[in-house]
Amino acid sequence: QGLWLDMAQVAIASHWERGGPDDSSDSDNFGSDSGSRPCYKTNRFCLCATALLCPCFTFLCIVCPLLGFLTAQGSVVAFTSRNRPVSAPEEFGISDYEWVKFASPDPLLDRPIMITAVLLHARTLPQDCNESWMANRSSNLGTTVIAVHGTSSSALAADGYFAILKCVGKALLCAGFDVLAINMRNHGNSSIAAPFSLGYHEANDVIGATKWLERKRAVPRQRVLLWGESAGGAAVTYAAGRDARFRALAVVSPPASWGMVMKPMLVWLFRGYTAPSWLEWYLCWWFKIFSLDATFERDLAQKTHLIGADVFHAHSFADWLVPFSNAEVLQEAFESRRKCHGDSRPPVYTNYFIDGHLHCAPCMHDSYRMMLLAFFSKASVASHAQESYSCNHYQV
Repeated sequence: QGLWLDMAQVAIASHWERGGPDDSSDSDNFGSDSGSRPCYKTNRFCLCATALLCPCFTFLCIVCPLLGFLTAQGSVVAFTSRNRPVSAPEEFGISDYEWVKFASPDPLLDRPIMITAVLLHARTLPQDCNESWMANRSSNLGTTVIAVHGTSSSALAADGYFAILKCVGKALLCAGFDVLAINMRNHGNSSIAAPFSLGYHEANDVIGATKWLERKRAVPRQRVLLWGESAGGAAVTYAAGRDARFRALAVVSPPASWGMVMKPMLVWLFRGYTAPSWLEWYLCWWFKIFSLDATFERDLAQKTHLIGADVFHAHSFADWLVPFSNAEVLQEAFESRRKCHGDSRPPVYTNYFIDGHLHCAPCMHDSYRMMLLAFFSKASVASHAQESYSCNHYQV
């Protein structure tokens, strides 16, 4: 806007120098008394109006559609994820790991895409393990936890308290669990694949990781446990709904749907600025236009009845990014599940709800890690029975 005002001032100055107001004429006119030249005030009004309207037009008709397109196609999260600093496992005393890659289906374009992941081995004990984490280490060896990050993060992103290795990765390794931390599509070094669906299509990456573990590491699906935070929590939940052979599911602050997190997501996108409601609706409309499927119609709570796994659900009451209303909707859905066919008991639901406004705040507390390890250790022991039960007919 300042550039346009400067241009307007230059244009006015040039008009003045070429034939400023004639002393013998009305002070509002340029040039001769004939009045053939336009009014000075009118020119100034037109230039100021142009200076204001051009930036508005650019923002509403170019910037907003482009932002909606790039977000829907996954380019925004891919850019932020790939430019985020990462931490080496050695910083956490972890020396036994390897990078792997596997295929994941892209159902919209009917093509395989490449997903990258880091496999952290529990056979080598990490340095400086907490003694309390190692209580059931021997019985947990041979069980793998697939860990999935949140939006715009990655498997080894240096995200502070909610980084995978900081939050649960090292504790799981000390407890005897192998950890396969994946980079979801549009994140890290994995392929870009539209649309970014907040977990729905990303669940295929979790299924792909499970298939890779079965083929390459001979880990049966019953001994694969799922953990995810934020959008990664939604991804592992959708995956558990597609295959009830998963025995345990742990999630931290998962969003229930796009509609329930779009407003705080826009605040995050605009770096803390709260956009007016009309602008939020306008941006959402462009996002919906450029999405390749019905992104806003995906509702995680509607898929929970397909999940046969025990669930450990963590959230904070004042989470600024994924409001607690998401947790309330999912809690009701999880608790309403019925007993699965072939199982002697209904699936168990446990929650860990705490005070705090930070996103994924449970990761800050060692009490959360202790409850998670107890939850996964119980599932690991039960998985030795090799029971396969199903609340659905969709097993991948």
